Amino acid sequence: MQHPFVSYLQEFLKSFGGHYPPRADFDNWPESFRPYMAACDEMPERLSTLNDMAKFRHWLEERFSEVDITETEKEITARSGGFNPQLLGLLSCLAHLLHAYRWGTLPVTDEARTITDMTFPEALWKPYMQLNAYFGFGYMGTTFAIITCNGIFDKDGNLQGIRCYWNYSAEIKRHEEMVKMIAMKVDMSFVKFARILFHYLQLGNGTLRDHESHVEEQIWALDEAKKCLKNALKAIHSKLMTPGTGLERLFAPHFQDILGWGIPPTDIGSTAGDFFILHILSAFLGIKASHDSAREKLPATCKKLLSCLDVAREDRFKVIGLSHPGMQLRLSKAKKGLANVYYHFLMGHRKRIIPYMKYSRAGASGLINGENYRSSVPGVFVKKSIRFYVCGRRVQC
Repeated sequence: MQHPFVSYLQEFLKSFGGHYPPRADFDNWPESFRPYMAACDEMPERLSTLNDMAKFRHWLEERFSEVDITETEKEITARSGGFNPQLLGLLSCLAHLLHAYRWGTLPVTDEARTITDMTFPEALWKPYMQLNAYFGFGYMGTTFAIITCNGIFDKDGNLQGIRCYWNYSAEIKRHEEMVKMIAMKVDMSFVKFARILFHYLQLGNGTLRDHESHVEEQIWALDEAKKCLKNALKAIHSKLMTPGTGLERLFAPHFQDILGWGIPPTDIGSTAGDFFILHILSAFLGIKASHDSAREKLPATCKKLLSCLDVAREDRFKVIGLSHPGMQLRLSKAKKGLANVYYHFLMGHRKRIIPYMKYSRAGASGLINGENYRSSVPGVFVKKSIRFYVCGRRVQC
């Protein structure tokens, strides 16, 4: 019997047009979608020049005051029968507009952070909620909407740039693009990583692990998964977590804050914990970490793929039917090596939070302040709060 992950992976990729991240279409839009991209293109300049929350919101409200969204809703419905790249593009466009409306300025102000209840323009909110229902999540501030669906690819699948922005200054916009592209490239490693796990789980099917050669191949697969993960996270370590890059003074006030949401019950915005490759890793290893609740911000197909890894996990890393004592030790060591890559990523992320706080007290959720960020914010990891459990047992990394 095939492992559920092995059975579902191809269907999962098909649901996103054969790619992950999926390729959004920002050009071949029906007429009713076009006002959204026109406003999105104008938005960075307005955020910058108006520099006032009330004035910016008034501009966006006026921009859509006479838009009849009936046609927009019809066009969304007409494209909701399967994978549609135009809906991905519209999703990212609307997410950027709504986050800009929520905060109203860049950098984000203390006044905006006090707001925990607000009404959005119907022309923005209704189609976005329609898309959220279609993709299977109901949260704002999702990495899927802001990052995953925001890439521009060439015909060979190479990432060329980012379509939607918030910042107007050329220097800051360049850094926003760099951060978004780094995040995009992390999840561009997902397919290779998933196929390695696919191979591992195939080898662990039934009696296959009764043979020493198959255990050797599983050890090789875990080592390959480790290399793939390290390579995926390399740019984050070198560009975003290396002291002295100067990125803090630009990233924190001009990009990190606006990623947040800060309106209950969905306070957290887009965070590093949302990388799909990390969700897959957690489910594969049986790790329970602080960002588990972030699954709800993933599309339904992503949640289904993760649920495939949640089952039949008890003997995933056990050598069965072999008397050679060293094989279990080597398999366990390979598994721990993969977990350690994750651990060190979280530790690096935690270490770099502190200098960023000097430039932004809002943080990813829009609610963090210098006194309580260590203990109250999901997705921000401190060493004492990290707990890794593999097959019910804590991993000592």
